[in-house]
Parts: sequence; structure tokens; C-alpha cells
Amino acid sequence: MEAFQKAFETLENRGLKPTLNITYNQAVTPIKSFLARKDCKWHVVEPSNHRVNSAERAIQTFKNHFISRLCATDENWPPQLRDQLTHQAIITLNLLHTSRIDPTKSAYEQIHGAKYDWNKHPMPPPWTRDIVYEAPDRRS
Repeated sequence: MEAFQKAFETLENRGLKPTLNITYNQAVTPIKSFLARKDCKWHVVEPSNHRVNSAERAIQTFKNHFISRLCATDENWPPQLRDQLTHQAIITLNLLHTSRIDPTKSAYEQIHGAKYDWNKHPMPPPWTRDIVYEAPDRRS
């Protein structure tokens, strides 16, 4: 329930109001009552039908994207830091997908209200090694 509330709050704070939630028929009563309070309809699908549930497709897309990033990660990348790749993976997926509300915008721009500024926040792949030039007179 906490995750549901946080997701709704985030979207509402950014001027987006969810109107439909697709859920399994095993959705718990608190979720149904929460959606009713938020005036959000829900569509029930059977648990084994992954093609109907767009959230399932989104999860599979994210998993494939994240796994491909892990496969390309430098072999010396500390395993305990791999969870930090999640934030960048979400940004890159939202930059690649168009908004369902306005197809002229990316999903990132629709959610955040502005285009991603590559000059302020350059995003090299986190798994690459950096080569830094250090002047000979400053080397140890």
C-alpha cells in the first residue's frame, strides 16, 4: 500500500492523474478501496495472461534492459554497487519511450516537465572505465 500511495503522490504532484489501473484478480481489498478513493478505475486480468497486462510487458522490458547493462558492465565493477544502476536504467528507458499522453514527448519529459539536459547531467554508461589525463608534473 505504501508503494501504491507513493506512486500516486508522485504522479499527482507532477500534474498527472492515474485513471486506470490494471491488476490481477488477486488484488487485495485495501488496494481496491484506495483506487476507489482516488477515483481510479481498475481492470482485472487473470494472473497467467501476461499479454493483456501492460505492466507485465513493462517489467519484462525493464528486466531485459537491466540485464543487458549488467552483461556489459566492467568485470571489475563491485557487485555490491550494481543496484545503483537501477536509477540510470529508469532514466534511459523513459528517454527512449514516447509518452502515451503526448507522442511528441518522451516519457521522461512528460513525467518531469522538461527535456533531459545532457549538458547539466552527462550520462556515460556506468560500466565504462574513465581515462583521465594527468600532467607529468602532477603525477606521483
